Amino acid sequence: MKIPAECHMANIYNWEKLPIGQENRMDIFRPLGIKPAPALVLQYAQCGERRHIERVFLRRMAGRYGWIAIGAENTAAALDFIAANSQDLAMDFAAYPPRAISLGDIPAESPEHRISEPWFSKNFDALADSIMPHKPAPGLTLHLAGDSTMSNKEDAVFAERGWGQALRGMMAPGVGLANFAVNGRSTKSFRMLGHWDHLLEAARPGDIAIIQFGHNDANRSRPDRYVSPAEYGQRISRFIDELVEIGAKPIIATPICRRRFENGELVPTHGDYPAAAKAVADAKNVPLIDMERLTANMLSNYGEVDSAALFLPDNTHLNARGAIEHANLAVRAINELNLGVTLFC
Repeated sequence: MKIPAECHMANIYNWEKLPIGQENRMDIFRPLGIKPAPALVLQYAQCGERRHIERVFLRRMAGRYGWIAIGAENTAAALDFIAANSQDLAMDFAAYPPRAISLGDIPAESPEHRISEPWFSKNFDALADSIMPHKPAPGLTLHLAGDSTMSNKEDAVFAERGWGQALRGMMAPGVGLANFAVNGRSTKSFRMLGHWDHLLEAARPGDIAIIQFGHNDANRSRPDRYVSPAEYGQRISRFIDELVEIGAKPIIATPICRRRFENGELVPTHGDYPAAAKAVADAKNVPLIDMERLTANMLSNYGEVDSAALFLPDNTHLNARGAIEHANLAVRAINELNLGVTLFC
């Protein structure tokens, strides 16, 4: 359901941080939209002479890999509006599809209780458990932290695929896969926007986590993403320490290659970032899969022309075939680490 163009949008606010009813610009999504604790409320005026305010409570479900959106009949329209006005949330919705819940389906002492901020804030966790409980896999889980080259995309919507998404059909029986990778993320923004918190909340002792960044860390035009190679290494080191602290087992992965050829030869594009990742692995005695080297060898073997069959036209993002072939490289590399567990079929 789309919101007709003649509708007037009233405001968007976060009741835990902003005065109720205060109008705010759309960029409120960037600092607040992906955090697990705050909830967004969308209000907009419906079409026609009757001015009806629709409230949609939107909150990220920590540890449940999704969002809850609670409203009335126009909840889906509100989600369309949010995604259309926030690139970050649109990508997050693709990775973690929202679950829209009707106010009429929620038990309450009286209808007005269901549409009040205090009621929603107080009852959110219980509500989330009742409609979409987090059920851990019976065995261990492989968690993924990374960017668009690793993340999930909706099969029916995006031609783009991430190699982490292609692992779905490769997991051994009893092994779960939790892909927290999101398009456009760096070691900086992955933590800043709350994705790392979600991973830590879901991970359990004995679980394994692969960390792969580098594509967006080098983007100087985006200060919310950019970090120097030295800071990149420090941020990966912190990820490692926090995983070890909860009893999980980290694996560092260098970023996959872009498809860039000059005079028939593949050209490296990641600068000093892969070396920084390797230095952390050596210093922390953590397993490493050198995806840059593995994918460089694969693309060189394919050659400049044939390697195009693995990528979208931007030569950075993978199509379905490319995601599968990159995933196969990762699986072989992980199997060679001799982790003592069987992760893949």
